[in-house]
Amino acid sequence: EYKSYLSMVVPDTFEDRPTEFFVRDPRINGRGSFRKKGGNLRPTVTIGYNNLADIDEPDVKNVVNVLRRRYLNNTFYTFIGDILVYMPPFSGISIYTDEDVQYYCDNNAFDPDLKPHIYSFADRVYSNMLFWKRNQCVIMTGPSGSGKTINTKQFLSYIQSVSGGWDISNTLKTRLAHLFNVLDCFGSSQTDDSIYASKYTSQLQLKFNYFGDIVSCQLKTCLLEKSRVTGPPPGESNFHIFHLLMEHIGSDGKAYPYLKNTNHTFALKVTLPSIQVWDLMTVSVSDFS
Repeated sequence: EYKSYLSMVVPDTFEDRPTEFFVRDPRINGRGSFRKKGGNLRPTVTIGYNNLADIDEPDVKNVVNVLRRRYLNNTFYTFIGDILVYMPPFSGISIYTDEDVQYYCDNNAFDPDLKPHIYSFADRVYSNMLFWKRNQCVIMTGPSGSGKTINTKQFLSYIQSVSGGWDISNTLKTRLAHLFNVLDCFGSSQTDDSIYASKYTSQLQLKFNYFGDIVSCQLKTCLLEKSRVTGPPPGESNFHIFHLLMEHIGSDGKAYPYLKNTNHTFALKVTLPSIQVWDLMTVSVSDFS
């Protein structure tokens, strides 16, 4: 089981933050705004419970029934206390749009009537950091194909959207996009459960100034599944980078003459479970520059 660790670090001078800087009070369970006055809360229909901690009898049967009802109604996020549970839709349903970002930015993430989402979770973490002036840590954990990578990316995307106010945020957003493309090449493979199954654990640290803007980012990786290079599990692919290389060798093999002998490429001779991954990847030379 691989994990993604995200830490959000406040500056040493956070106590000197301007007094007129408005942040959301996480102690208030009501509707409010963040960086803006007022917010239009869209009418939502609550399917079951937004927070499973509110169930009177939280036994296995009741919890599973609530999650099933929410899933069938395209509600894929549910809180359990402060923990956010995600059930992958495994479909083309769009739940990460600019409108969703604006919606959760305009409304109080601590409102119990607000529909749970990775954006509302990110807003809670960000608000806690600003209000309490304390470092925050988020752990994305689950089996292969459970959505750790996509939720990590969407978490970062939301934080970058609400922090704003500094040119470095846009530059960092572009660099992170290139970085994740590179990680998808060298650290992900296609399995029965996921096209981009991450085979490593990552630790990402974001640092902020006293205005709440991102000023730097540091990424560390570990526990890479190196055994996949020489012997991927039956029916699964090797790391994407090898398939991308093999795809561009050409019929004559002149580009990589040392790979001309197909006996040396046994690790790549597998039947991919579904679609060709490289047809979907947007990796380019600029990602490696």
